[in-house]
Amino acid sequence: METRRSECSRIKLSQAVPAFKSTVALIALGLICIGLSGCAPPLLSPAAPAAPIASLPPGPNWQLAFGDEFDQPVVDTHKWDTCFYFVDNIDGAPGCTQDGLANVFRADDVLPQADGTLLLRAQKRSGLAYGRPYTYTTGMLSSFGHYSFQYGYAEIRLKATKGRGLWDAFWLMPASKKWTAEIDVLEILGHETNVVHTTLHYTSSKGDVQFTGQPFAAPVDLAKDFHTYAINWTKDSLTWYVDGVETARQTEHIPQEPMYLIATMAVGDAASWSGAPDATTSLPSHIAIDYIRVYQRKP
Repeated sequence: METRRSECSRIKLSQAVPAFKSTVALIALGLICIGLSGCAPPLLSPAAPAAPIASLPPGPNWQLAFGDEFDQPVVDTHKWDTCFYFVDNIDGAPGCTQDGLANVFRADDVLPQADGTLLLRAQKRSGLAYGRPYTYTTGMLSSFGHYSFQYGYAEIRLKATKGRGLWDAFWLMPASKKWTAEIDVLEILGHETNVVHTTLHYTSSKGDVQFTGQPFAAPVDLAKDFHTYAINWTKDSLTWYVDGVETARQTEHIPQEPMYLIATMAVGDAASWSGAPDATTSLPSHIAIDYIRVYQRKP
């Protein structure tokens, strides 16, 4: 995930861990260009991607390594946590925070549905977490401690949410708990639901945080229906897809370590990339997820 501020500055945000008071684990929340022309990369046009690739999974050269169709009445706790790998107690319920957001993540905002989808809900609900007030609660999934992988094709099928201040994301983080890289398969802001942001964050040889990415302008409103978003991760490249069509490719700074899956529904504040909700934002709101799958090539 990303946070965007003026001067196009890159802000790394602290993540609570068991030794949070003394040890800071970093989660990327990103690039922003507020009021600066020429700061953000231009949008790719819908005509830019290549044709769909027939060799993408499922297919004879691939095997399903991990998946959840969300067709059970409860969250599969053998596959997912509903928080980051640290857990705190907020108002008697598990939850966790992330700097730069106006929400905390709560287990009761992760809602399996009878139709085989899973909702990550955002709602207005206030309280205190880590000594700071929050105004909203939302849902998330993390496969940390349950599943990680190195190289493969990770795909989510979801219906994005709509509304200023809302922020959908599907991303990968190192299983080592060290912030050496982050792969953002998708980020969609609720006020521009025809744009998919895809980003690779990495640590340079000098130890500073860098990123590279390219927004993609979809030909449709992604909040009106379900779409697939995927990353094909090999030793030498990262290739992003929307509905099976390539939208971006990266061949440098490729992560070379196991990573785990995260899906988040977030609510920003006035200083964050998404901005804060306003009078036009309808709450409660939600991301609807149909499935999450990881395929790997057969030996």
